[in-house]
Amino acid sequence: MARYPVAFITVACTLGGACSREPAGPTPVLPLERVVSIQNAMTGIETPTRTLITDPATWAAAWADIFANYAPAQRPPLPAIDFASKIVVLAAAGLRGAQGFFFTIDAVRLAGSSLQVVVREQWPTCGTLPALSAPVDVVTVPRVATTATFTVIKDRPPSCP
Repeated sequence: MARYPVAFITVACTLGGACSREPAGPTPVLPLERVVSIQNAMTGIETPTRTLITDPATWAAAWADIFANYAPAQRPPLPAIDFASKIVVLAAAGLRGAQGFFFTIDAVRLAGSSLQVVVREQWPTCGTLPALSAPVDVVTVPRVATTATFTVIKDRPPSCP
């Protein structure tokens, strides 16, 4: 008779993960604030880039890179970031040869002592015009970690006729 409760607990731990030492539920999604999102234009970042920026000097250099192809009068001023409480997450798609290509940071989650950044590539549908672009998306998140892994989800339309 005493074996049944032990058997039940063993089954519950095995099937339901009730005895796991890992925290239950999904990893927390961090609030993000979009700083800039350039989709159908040429930025100065023409190679795929995914990075965290944790200091003002690196942020100033990245901002200059993003707007390197803009005339000086068209470059927006560098946004102020409080690096004591936030970090910048930058994702660039690299050079693309079609209009309608979107590249966005969808979510940033805290996973242990690191961030998990989910980036979505949405490919254009049939019939788009050829045009060079270099999409960039930049967000800030609370400074809770300074390392990250990036996962890119590629949404491609069905083949065109």
